[in-house]
Amino acid sequence: MRRGAGIDLVGQPVMQAREHAEKLLAYKDSADLHRLQGEIDEKLGDPLAAVHEDEQAVRLDPSEQNYFEWGTELLLHRAVWQAVEVFGNAAKAYPKSARMLAALGTALFAAARYDEAAASLCKASDLNPADTQPYIFLGEIQMAAPTPLPCVEQKLARFVPRPRRFDYRCSLQRNVGQSTSAGCSDRERSSGSVIAAG
Repeated sequence: MRRGAGIDLVGQPVMQAREHAEKLLAYKDSADLHRLQGEIDEKLGDPLAAVHEDEQAVRLDPSEQNYFEWGTELLLHRAVWQAVEVFGNAAKAYPKSARMLAALGTALFAAARYDEAAASLCKASDLNPADTQPYIFLGEIQMAAPTPLPCVEQKLARFVPRPRRFDYRCSLQRNVGQSTSAGCSDRERSSGSVIAAG
């Protein structure tokens, strides 16, 4: 469950929480209260209202967190193109945010825009090389993309431990239907299988 305005909804009847949030919003319009109202709407099974509240939160306070909540809510309910737009705007507003670039890459991946997704995730991995999420999605994109993607292999080399890089590359080649290089075939014969070789 998301949290908004520092208020925990656990233990409160949801309708009571909604009434309370509406009264607070009537008194003072704030991004935190709209995010809270979105959380309540989601809990009540009204995703359209939840998305609307998250959008209002961004209009009042276009913070990284508010953009992230709005885009995530859209992705959760498979509004992929809208999520791409929201995360695209967020990445423009916060170009040094690895989180926003990774979120944009994730939305682009969901939209099957693999080249753009990989580029965004590669930028995210450059901004925060210690974060594993962009690398995991890069691996997924590499497996799903119909053609090799320019930055992926180089970035995944950071993530995959050195002794396994060769085996990982061979596995990728085999899984995406590329013919494996001679080195991969020799290694497979000597080890029994690519996966077991690491």
